[in-house]
Formats: sequence, C-alpha cells, structure tokens
Amino acid sequence: MPLISKHSITFTERDLLIERTAHNCPLHIIIKCRGHWVPTTLIDNGSAINVWPMKVAYHLCLTKKDFVPSNLAVKAYDITRRAVEGTLMLKLDAEGFEMDVRVSHC
Repeated sequence: MPLISKHSITFTERDLLIERTAHNCPLHIIIKCRGHWVPTTLIDNGSAINVWPMKVAYHLCLTKKDFVPSNLAVKAYDITRRAVEGTLMLKLDAEGFEMDVRVSHC
C-alpha cells in the first residue's frame, strides 16, 4: 500500500485508460494565483525548477521587474540550454490547499 499524505495525489493501474498504457503523461490542474485562475498548470514531477512562460506572468499582472535575477540554466525538451531570467515566490491555491512556490521564467 502506498504512503499517502493529505496533500498527495496517487493513481493505481485501475486508473489507467484502457487504450493508454503510458504512465508518463503529464498531469495538469487549474490553480488560483494572485486572484487569477491559471489553467493547465503542470503538477510538479519532482524537477528542481518550476517554470512559467512570461505570458502567464503577464496574465497575473507581473512584469520582469517582479522577478529576482538568476544565474540558473535549464535544459529544455529539445536539449537546448536556456538561461533562467528570474525567480519569484508565489502563493498558489489548489482547491483550498495553499502553498508557496518558487517560480522561474526563461
């Protein structure tokens, strides 16, 4: 039996769609941040960095000036290396569960 906390999401083989056997499909949810709904937010898959496109930041009324400069770099899915332009701590709300998350933009 898997270890379950009150803030975890778990799935079993029974939850798989019959025609889909891949377990690596991303899980997206809708969250609320700064009074705005953000659709298709990727659930943290254990990566060391949470990245949002700047268009999401603009939707939340944030600008590049709100981000603290960073010297991090990330490797994208196409294996290119991209510099992280800045980071920011945000309070996110997912169905009443609030959490502070460090968000970066590239």
